[in-house]
Amino acid sequence: ISLFPQDGEDARTLLRNADVAMYRAKTHGKNHVRFFTPQTGLGAMERLTVETQLRRALENNEMELSYQPILRMDGSLYGFEVLLAWNNPKLGRISPGRFIPIAEESGMIVSIGSWVLRRACLQSAQWRGNGYPPVRIAVNVSAFQFVRAGFVDKVAEALAAAGLSPLALELELTEGLLMGDIEESSHRMSRLRALGVGIVIDDFGTGYSSLSYLSSLPADSLKIDRSFVQQIAEPGGSLPLIQTIVSLAHNMGLSVVAEGVEKPRQLELLRTAGCDRVQGHLFGGSVNAAAAAELLRNTRKTECGAK
Repeated sequence: ISLFPQDGEDARTLLRNADVAMYRAKTHGKNHVRFFTPQTGLGAMERLTVETQLRRALENNEMELSYQPILRMDGSLYGFEVLLAWNNPKLGRISPGRFIPIAEESGMIVSIGSWVLRRACLQSAQWRGNGYPPVRIAVNVSAFQFVRAGFVDKVAEALAAAGLSPLALELELTEGLLMGDIEESSHRMSRLRALGVGIVIDDFGTGYSSLSYLSSLPADSLKIDRSFVQQIAEPGGSLPLIQTIVSLAHNMGLSVVAEGVEKPRQLELLRTAGCDRVQGHLFGGSVNAAAAAELLRNTRKTECGAK
């Protein structure tokens, strides 16, 4: 709500400030009312600017992918997690943490997520066509994408358009996303696995972490959240918890990935805990497609489970 005359003396200003108040109301969930105030407008106006620019980002070729290496514990390259960045001529380089929530609220995440999936599949197919070792690519999936009725078909279409084997692709799904409707989540995960696509439960340990639900979800891997990795070397830290997660996962036939590895001591303890794969700045940050190709060129050919 914005009020005349204190919030604006013309229709354009009143509507703009009402829009600002609307965004603030949305951050508190459904059935909330917010009046515009100048203080409200400081962050909300920036948000409105970001959303306006975001609507033209794909058609203006402002989005770009980068690739963070995922390594086995022996140091060999398993694959890449696909990360997204936005380079806007007006706002500069914008991190996903800043624009993804806006894309989700506005519904733009569906088209952005589809673009990421298609582009990542095409890039992976290109690497394979150039004779590089076969590695997996891991693509993050938003809840807004996953719950759409045609999502599994969209994944199949992206793979077919690129000529890429489903065994080359992993989809990362967060715990919270899956727990919304366990039965439907399990059904869609089963359809994806029937295609041959790998399923990773991302940020494990930060959401519901219900062991009873975990046994009913057809996943391939768990990814331990970086917050646990950061605490692993501290006195009374997360090492016992990580060891328990790894043991549980292995007993259920799941592999375990640890993200956010930054120090050699963390890597040493994760190896002791029995983790299968790791990623993080200890092994370098995310790189562009050309640098990723160089990593592939220099890596030894290994059986990556993706043919």
